[in-house]
Amino acid sequence: MSAWEEVVTTALLGTDRRRPPDELPPAVARLATGEHDAARAVLAVAAGLAVRRLAGARPTRAPAPDAAPRQTIDFAPEGAQRLLALLLEERQTALVDVWLRHCTDRGLGVRPRLWCSLATAAASPRGPDRHLVREALGARGRAFLALRPEWAVVLRPPGSRTVPAAAEPDPAELSALPGPWSEAVAAAALRHLDDGELPLSQARALAVALALRAPLTFRDDVQRMPFPDAVRAMSARLEIIRSFDVPEQESP
Repeated sequence: MSAWEEVVTTALLGTDRRRPPDELPPAVARLATGEHDAARAVLAVAAGLAVRRLAGARPTRAPAPDAAPRQTIDFAPEGAQRLLALLLEERQTALVDVWLRHCTDRGLGVRPRLWCSLATAAASPRGPDRHLVREALGARGRAFLALRPEWAVVLRPPGSRTVPAAAEPDPAELSALPGPWSEAVAAAALRHLDDGELPLSQARALAVALALRAPLTFRDDVQRMPFPDAVRAMSARLEIIRSFDVPEQESP
């Protein structure tokens, strides 16, 4: 049995059941004058042997990591970045999708400081649209995602969802349909709301979906609705748009 194995066995069994090793370093052996001191001596020997084993290990070689790809997209304005950080913190998934859509439509991207928060949110089953996340991260951001297994799901293309083929889609199907909506889909949703025949909860959900996904030509229709959630959603959407239109301020 090696010295290391003997020390480990003594430490596991306890010095009351197994005596300390006979060959202790002189400075440590002086500690072994009683039961508790013997236990301290064993621990001291184990610490010394552990350092010796690690110090004698030969370094191994690892292949150099692949170089990160160049980032080919510019970043969204700083005000928009701060707004995205707030939306992620508050877990406003629908508004994060709106933000990402406006960002990618402009060919812009998310700054690296938000990559972790955005990737963690997108890895959730109810997180932001992963296609939009991949586009907003750019080539270097996607390489960053590949470094952590828990984010690999964001890199996999999800199944697509399309507009129902029926001439007048069911309002429940419309509420779950991701954006952006076409004029025809938005008009169908507005007709369902104007009919006044939907249950209140379903009408509220459809109005919010209209506010978040319809063309902005429907803005006045949404803001006249008796649904505060939809009005707030449209206001938040307009604030997102304005955050992209504010030019960057140069540092003095």
